[in-house]
Amino acid sequence: MPFSNVYFYPFLTLIFLGTYLLPSVVILLFRLLKITDSYTLESKKDRLIAAVMVLFLWSFFIYIFESKYGFSKLLISVLVSACVVLFLATIINYFYRFSLHTFAISTLCSFLFFGIFITENDTLLYPLLISIFVAGLVGWARLLLQKHTFLQLTIGYFSGICIGGGFAYYVFAIINS
Repeated sequence: MPFSNVYFYPFLTLIFLGTYLLPSVVILLFRLLKITDSYTLESKKDRLIAAVMVLFLWSFFIYIFESKYGFSKLLISVLVSACVVLFLATIINYFYRFSLHTFAISTLCSFLFFGIFITENDTLLYPLLISIFVAGLVGWARLLLQKHTFLQLTIGYFSGICIGGGFAYYVFAIINS
């Protein structure tokens, strides 16, 4: 088990803070201070600033998870891998714009798939099926909003599966051995 029930609510709280509340506040502040050009992060510079901010926040949260709560090696490995994957995606996205939304959801699908495949435990099957469904919705929404082309979505999905899947395989193979 990645963490006990005692740590479930602190974990959810930190996830909420790190993925929604703090990034939203920082983006608002960056816009008010004219560090970024828009709230929607349209420019390459704005996307880079947002990615660095998220990497910084998640590095801090990984430190908190490990030092204060003593979370398992598996959970810490998954979170560190997520940071490395985001870092690689940021570098690629700086040179060629693709959908980070499809990248992220396909990375999640890869982690869930390899979690099932390597550990031979099907408790992640329903989350995997739901995330595959959500991946379709994400791609459809990005096309509908005309934020990306089909090629940019495809590159996002493919690179998320390859890069995220590679890290997922590594994490679960190491932990399971």
